[in-house]
Amino acid sequence: MLFLLILALPAIGQVDVDCEPVVLQKIDSVINYLRVGQTDTYDPVEVFIYHFDGVSEYPVIDKLALPSREPVNRQNYLFYEPSFKVKYVLQEWDGNEFHDRSRTNYYYRPDRRLEREVFSRFDGSLWIPYQQHIYNYDDQNVIRTYLRQMMYTPGIWTDFSYKNYIYDTQGRLIERNEQRIADGVIFWADLFEYNEANMVDVRVRQTLKYNPQIRTYDLVNLERRRYSYNRYGNLESYLTDTWTNGSWVHAGKTRYFRSFILDKEIPICFRGRTMIVPVRVAVRLFHVGAVPGRCECLTDGQDDGNNVRSNGKRRNNGLTLYPNPASNSIRVIMPEGVSTYSDISLYDHNGTLVRRYPVGSQSDDLDISSLGAGTYYMVIIIAGEPLMASFIKVR
Repeated sequence: MLFLLILALPAIGQVDVDCEPVVLQKIDSVINYLRVGQTDTYDPVEVFIYHFDGVSEYPVIDKLALPSREPVNRQNYLFYEPSFKVKYVLQEWDGNEFHDRSRTNYYYRPDRRLEREVFSRFDGSLWIPYQQHIYNYDDQNVIRTYLRQMMYTPGIWTDFSYKNYIYDTQGRLIERNEQRIADGVIFWADLFEYNEANMVDVRVRQTLKYNPQIRTYDLVNLERRRYSYNRYGNLESYLTDTWTNGSWVHAGKTRYFRSFILDKEIPICFRGRTMIVPVRVAVRLFHVGAVPGRCECLTDGQDDGNNVRSNGKRRNNGLTLYPNPASNSIRVIMPEGVSTYSDISLYDHNGTLVRRYPVGSQSDDLDISSLGAGTYYMVIIIAGEPLMASFIKVR
């Protein structure tokens, strides 16, 4: 029964085009594991528990040591609105309770791009700023650098370093590094490689190390992360390797545990049509070719479940339902040239089958008087092909 519903959900509402990543899952926990020797066994060493409040993705994160589950610290995030972070406070566990340790305040430009981060320590009574980052953007509003300033003397900021962001011709971040202002030396760097979906596949961290043979400092490999993603584009896990005696040695892994935000409405593309549906319904559609996001936002490599681009010709199923909204009965008019149908099924907004009607003719009045008020999805099978329509039942 679910298969029929999956093929036939309509669009709900009209919204402006938004090609931002579609969030349909939330993080529940993240566990770090250490590899036991050169075996395939891993020991869990720490877990991060995410507390979801239904608005922001991670307002509070508790870190626990494993296997004891003793608290280590708590990360508190304050969001002005979803994805608009304004404050972060780190608290440490002393064996009895959490105590404030450090804080980060975020400041934004009028166009809502991050302008400055200010870091402070808590001395038991006062927050004392000690570091800040000032972001610089190019003409396309892409971050190119940020200036790191340190406060060695109260009230006086001293330039310390620049963090540089380097992009390839496709606009992907391929390197970020930090360069001391005093001597121009780059003392660490992150290098990025991407998979076919343009998601980070590998990140290599390099650090500055003294080379006694040439009596100078060089950037050398330190750590490598190899990332894996789930079918919804969310980070699922990564493997950690360390650079040891001139080669990479696998050392551990990290796993992300997620669950669906079932009642959240998201855009999906299916059969060349953009639909706004609850996540609980979208998950079913994904099994038959739908993809997260609006059709007009798909890349050339993505299939919308119908092999038709959003700017191509879309099929009109030709079904007519009236009146809509309806109270006691609703008339179904089949597409032109169709004389009979083999089945009509009704599903509620949760995807539950609520009624099935027997075989009928080209035009039928269906009794809906016993249905509760709300939106219903009608799936009609004609020559083995599912067609869909929706209607609103009123009292």
